[in-house]
Amino acid sequence: MKIAHIIFSLNMGSIENELVDIINYQSHANHLIALFIINSKTDQDLMDQINKDVHIVQIKRNEGSRHIFPIIKLNYLLNKWDAQVIHCHNQNIIGTLFSRHLKRKALITVYDGIADQSINRYKKLFTVSHSLEKMALKKLVYQPKIIYGGVNLAAIPFKRNHRRESNRPFRILQINSLYQNEYGQHLLIEALACLHNKGIKNIWIDFIGDGESQQNLEALTSNYQLENYITFLRNKSRTYICQKLKDYDVLVHPGQDEGFTLTIFEAMAAKVPVLISNTSTSMEIINQGELGFFFTSNNYFSLANTIEHIKSMKGPDLEEMAEHAYQYVKQNHNIQTLTESYLQHYTA
Repeated sequence: MKIAHIIFSLNMGSIENELVDIINYQSHANHLIALFIINSKTDQDLMDQINKDVHIVQIKRNEGSRHIFPIIKLNYLLNKWDAQVIHCHNQNIIGTLFSRHLKRKALITVYDGIADQSINRYKKLFTVSHSLEKMALKKLVYQPKIIYGGVNLAAIPFKRNHRRESNRPFRILQINSLYQNEYGQHLLIEALACLHNKGIKNIWIDFIGDGESQQNLEALTSNYQLENYITFLRNKSRTYICQKLKDYDVLVHPGQDEGFTLTIFEAMAAKVPVLISNTSTSMEIINQGELGFFFTSNNYFSLANTIEHIKSMKGPDLEEMAEHAYQYVKQNHNIQTLTESYLQHYTA
């Protein structure tokens, strides 16, 4: 099958990471794959991970540009490639396709909120969760299909021992762009300050990611005199993250509703416990608390108390939950199952 995937930018993120896994798997399965990247922004680490047999087309439009030439170029090259399926990974891409010929082939995967009625212009719509399906049904004139996110388990070494010596710091990892209003990193810093006030100080936090809130978050860290306990590692490659996940005691995602977050599944694949806020999408990911821990959304006291609880748990209890989460991801969220589901539904 000849398949074209389109995305606005190939930055480091959950959507982009999964897209690279999908196109690599489809390429290894002997399908003809092209990746069209509309904007000029790309992450070189992600680009380097793409199978050499994948045809990469970079339109190199400046982000936010209203110039028509890059879109004309996109349509010309899409027509020239003449794919059987055009799989879009941003909702507004349909507006860049000129001809009915191209639009009739266009499918969309929705990873977060539903933008507007324009999603009805796609031939098919896939969502990554039941909560997104419910949102889509309010605007769609046809039935969406749920295809959950998937990870490449072979690329993620897992944690083999959850027993922790009392003198070893409890290590927390948070991975996301540093936009605190959206992803809630400030809540994690506030929670650590609460724990310090209770005399619980052998906890370290590593933040991976860049963003406009970094200066504010560093200032908050300084205000609480937590510089020796919090490290801002900036952006790291996906390979680095997958290799290092097993070294942490818990992955924390404190955002109020983060939509599709591949790193939660990757942490489960690494047998690392996850702690998330109790929003609908997040709770679906951990099966209402069966596969991970949760705290009251936007409440750093609740977050601090849950961290303290996890830290106090015995190794065998953590291992039992981590193993259960691992087996769930292995069965339901592996990249092979995900990609084969897409291939089945492209032509169904």
